[in-house]
Formats: sequence, structure tokens, C-alpha cells
Amino acid sequence: MLRKAPSQIPGAPGKFYGWRERVEMEKKIFGKKYGTHISEREFEKRMRELGKEKFRARTGAEKMEIDRLMRYIKQFRGK
Repeated sequence: MLRKAPSQIPGAPGKFYGWRERVEMEKKIFGKKYGTHISEREFEKRMRELGKEKFRARTGAEKMEIDRLMRYIKQFRGK
């Protein structure tokens, strides 16, 4: 899903995720067991987990990075 995705982050002009970053992001968030298809329910579950992680982040830079990640992943929801 994220390996072939465009690298630009929505809402952050001039910010990009490289191919290796996208592959690691996919493994970290969704794990290996899902393969190429992720259910809508699992997607929403992972987004809630990222929201909680953003809430627990201590610095503004950490919160901004998690927010960018969430915006980037939301564009692939696939409705």
C-alpha cells in the first residue's frame, strides 16, 4: 500500500517520505501479517492508536511528526 504511494505529505509543502521510510512505516503500523489488504476496521483501529500516541507525545515536534504520519495514511483509506 505505502510502498507504491506518492511520497509527498498532504498539508506539508516540501515534505516527503522516502521509499525506505514508507516501507518501515508500513511494517511498524500494520505489521507483516496483513499483506496487501487491510480491512477498514483494522485501519480505523490503527488510526486510533496513532491518535493516542500523539496525545501522549511530550514535545511539539513529536506530535507534529505523528500528525503528518496520520494525514499521510488517511489519504489511502480507499472508500
